[in-house]
Amino acid sequence: MTGAELGEVYAIAGSRLDDGGLLVNGDHLYEAADRTRLRRVADAVQKGRAERAGASDGEGWSEWWEAVQRAPELTELVRARAAWVEHQIDPEPSVDNHIAALAAAGFTEIGTVWQTGADRVLVAIR
Repeated sequence: MTGAELGEVYAIAGSRLDDGGLLVNGDHLYEAADRTRLRRVADAVQKGRAERAGASDGEGWSEWWEAVQRAPELTELVRARAAWVEHQIDPEPSVDNHIAALAAAGFTEIGTVWQTGADRVLVAIR
């Protein structure tokens, strides 16, 4: 999602939650592009964790989607997804963008409750 779309989703969620309601977002939430050293550290943590788990030689995100797109039985689903999902977002919203959008949507407490590398669980309380 673009930053504007993200803001819209959070605003809708915020308008539908009662005071004290939670929004939980678990995803790849990266540091801002200008935080190159933090990004490198997060990448190293993620790579090290994958190696220790024996998962470093596995299929990556790009390879997985390429295989999905080649699968004839998924052609219609791939086409439907392509009609509504923008795949190349530049710049991608950073964790700071997520936090700012959640605050703008009326969430009063926002923070990371779990993280390894750029994978995190962000919780926002209305």
